Amino acid sequence: MKKHAFSVLLAILMLSALHSIASASLPETDPGGLHLVDEPAAPPKAIQAGFFSITARDSETYMRFLASDLLEGREVATPGYDIAAEFAAALFRLWRLEPAGDFTRTPARRDNHSNVSGRDGANSSRGYFQEFVMHEVLATEGSIRVEAETNGIRRSRSYASGVDYTSSAIGTWSLTAPVVFAGHGIVEKKLNYDDYRGINVKDKIVLILSEAPGAENADSPFHADEYDQRYFQPQRRMHAGDPRVRTAAEKGAAAVLLVENRPGRNRYLGAKILDRQRIDDSKPVFDPSRRRLLLPHPGKRDSFAPIPSFHISFRMAAEILEISGERLEKLQSTINSTLKPASRLLSQVRLTLNTNSRTRLVRSRNVLAVIEGADPELKNEVVVIGAHLDHLGRKGPYIFNGADDNASGVCGVLEVAQAFALNPTRPQRTVVFALWTGEESGLLGSSYYVAHPAFPLKRTVANLNLDMISRIWTRDRLQHVSRWWGIRLPELEAEKIKPDRFLMLSRSRGTSAVSEALKNANTLVGMHLMVRPSDGFGGSDHAPFAFNGIPWIFFFSAMTEDYHMPSDSLEKVSFSHLENVSRLVYATAFHLAGWKEQVPQAEASE
Repeated sequence: MKKHAFSVLLAILMLSALHSIASASLPETDPGGLHLVDEPAAPPKAIQAGFFSITARDSETYMRFLASDLLEGREVATPGYDIAAEFAAALFRLWRLEPAGDFTRTPARRDNHSNVSGRDGANSSRGYFQEFVMHEVLATEGSIRVEAETNGIRRSRSYASGVDYTSSAIGTWSLTAPVVFAGHGIVEKKLNYDDYRGINVKDKIVLILSEAPGAENADSPFHADEYDQRYFQPQRRMHAGDPRVRTAAEKGAAAVLLVENRPGRNRYLGAKILDRQRIDDSKPVFDPSRRRLLLPHPGKRDSFAPIPSFHISFRMAAEILEISGERLEKLQSTINSTLKPASRLLSQVRLTLNTNSRTRLVRSRNVLAVIEGADPELKNEVVVIGAHLDHLGRKGPYIFNGADDNASGVCGVLEVAQAFALNPTRPQRTVVFALWTGEESGLLGSSYYVAHPAFPLKRTVANLNLDMISRIWTRDRLQHVSRWWGIRLPELEAEKIKPDRFLMLSRSRGTSAVSEALKNANTLVGMHLMVRPSDGFGGSDHAPFAFNGIPWIFFFSAMTEDYHMPSDSLEKVSFSHLENVSRLVYATAFHLAGWKEQVPQAEASE
C-alpha cells in the first residue's frame, strides 16, 4: 500500500475508533490520558485462578482454527461463519456456561432441570444462538426530482442515485413533500441555538448542512471542547445514523437530505464513488465490494435511521435552493456571521424521492453464554463482554482470514469466559459473553441484541468490546498517532511508553465506575494505556450499547497495514500481547461485576 494512502486511512480509522456515541451527560471526573504501570501487583485470591488460566498458548490454539482457511474468512451467512459459531458454542458448553440465546421448545424430559415446563408438557429452554433474519440488498435504483412553480412557470430537475446522492434507504416506495432548509439541524439549549425554532417540519423533507455554524471561525462557541468532537470531528456512520436525522425525526420530518457544509471537502459525489471503485495496482487485486446486509425495521424506509436519509452533493443542494429563489452560499454566510439560524420553508418547492430495491432474506446468529451472579440482588444486573465473530470472507482467490480483525477479540472473549467458568469465586453480577455477527456489515449483531436483549438493557451496567487486540505498536506509529490526536508528546512523557505494552482504549464519558475498574485492573497486568473518554461516533460493537446510555469500554490495540487485507494473518499476531489484554479485560469485568472473598463452608462452621 502506498504510504500516503495508508496514513490517511490510518488517521480516519483511529478517529472513528476513538469517537463513540456518548453514554452519559454526567460531568467528566476523569479526563483519561496516559496510565503507565511498570510493576504489576499479584491478583487477589478471589480472581487468581481465572486470571492465570488466560494464556497465550490457549489463545493461539483457538486462533489457529478461527483464522484458518477452512473457515474462509467467517463472512456472515456462510458455512465458514456458522462453523465458527458452532465452535464457540461448543466451548461454552464444555465450560458449562449457561446458554443465553433463543428459547426453544423440546419434549419434556425429567432429567433436564434447566428447562421450564409449558402447559403442553413441552419444555422451553435456551440455546447458545440468537438467530435473526437480515435483508441482503442485491440492487437498488433511485431518483430524486425537484419541482417548483413561480408565476405559472413550472421548473424541475432530476438527480440520480450513485451520482448526485447516496442513501441506505431500501424497499420500493415514493415520497413527495415540501422542503424545509433547517440550517445545520442543531438544537443546543446551552447555547440558545435551535435551527427548528419557528419552523414546522412535520411531514416535510428537511435539508441540513453538516458540521456547525462558524466552521472557519475559531471563536465560534461550537468549537468548544463540549461541541467540537460532536460537530467537527470525522464521523463514521453506524447503526444509529446521524444524530441530526434522529432530531429531524423527532420533529416529525418525513426524510432528510444531508449535505457537506464546506464544498471544498465535497467533490462531485460521482467522482468520489468512482474513486472507491478504482483498483489500486500497488496491492493485491480483489473485488473490494462487500455484501450489503441490513436489519429489517418494520415501517422504516431507511435501515440506519428512523426516517429516510440521503447524502447529497453540495451542487445538488445549491440547485434545490436556487430553484426556490434562495442561494445556499448566502444562507451559509448569514449563519456563520451571526451564529443564528436561517431556517425557512422553500416556497413552492416539492421533492419526489423514489427508491426501488431488490433484496433477499439471509439468516445469521449471535453466540451468547452467561454465568449467573452470586448475589441474590446484584445478579439481576448484567455486564456484557463481546467481540465480533465475522470478517470479510473470500473474494476470488483471496481469503481474508481476519486473524487480528477479529479472531483476536473472539479469542479474548473465549479466554475471559473460560476464566470466569474456572474461577471458584463467582461474580456478584451476571456476566454475558457475546460473539456478534455482522459487525463488518454495520454492527448488525450487536444492534439486534440491543433491540432484543437476553437481559433487560436497563439492568445492563456495562459493555466491554474487544476488537483487534493482538497487534503491537511501533514507536514511529505512536508518534504519528499522537500528532493525529493533537497530543504533545512531552506532556505525556511519551518516551516512557513501551510500544509492545501499549494499548489504546476509549470509554464512555462521565462513568467513574468504568474508569476505576479499568485502572484497578491494570495494576494487575502492567499495560501502558492511552484512555480517551469519548462522545463521538464509533465503528465497533460498543456503539449500539453506548447509544442506549450503557457505559462501555472499547479495547483496541494497534492499526497496521494489514487492516482488511488478506495479509491479516496468524503469524503476525503477538499472543503474549493478546494474553495481557485478555487478562486486563477479565480483571476489569470482575471489578465491574463485583466479587467477595468466599469463605469455605468448613471454615465458616468453625
